[in-house]
Amino acid sequence: MLGALYDSYSYETNHLENIPEFVQRSLADLVRAFAPHRSLNRWLDVGFGAGTILVAAKRDGWEVHGLEKSRLAVVQARAAGFTEAREGDFLQSPYDVDSFDVVTLAGVVEHLVAGLCVPTHNPAYVPAPIMCRSWRGCGSHMEASDRAGT
Repeated sequence: MLGALYDSYSYETNHLENIPEFVQRSLADLVRAFAPHRSLNRWLDVGFGAGTILVAAKRDGWEVHGLEKSRLAVVQARAAGFTEAREGDFLQSPYDVDSFDVVTLAGVVEHLVAGLCVPTHNPAYVPAPIMCRSWRGCGSHMEASDRAGT
């Protein structure tokens, strides 16, 4: 179901060249927080969308990999130089266990289960102001749609 939706959803490749400075700083802080866990130097971003986390991790020297349901997002990520972007479902991961130091699923979990309540320990999380327009309960948690896969 999500795959069909994302086939028609566009991720602007030039968006990666125009990431706002405050988003770049926030993501750079996120990436740096994982430095103590760096041993393989490999980062996997599941559901990478436009690729902003891939950009931040690559800038910090990580070998970045992406797994995404959207064929279009994968095509656009590869066109932007992310050669390790793959189309697929993380529930049938093509990767071996312990292949990565870091695996992120930013903005993914809420698409998986109806009525899911996602704790947000950081209310200053970059997408929060955008999501608060359509999500209920922007505060200590956000409640996703009551329909699975939306």
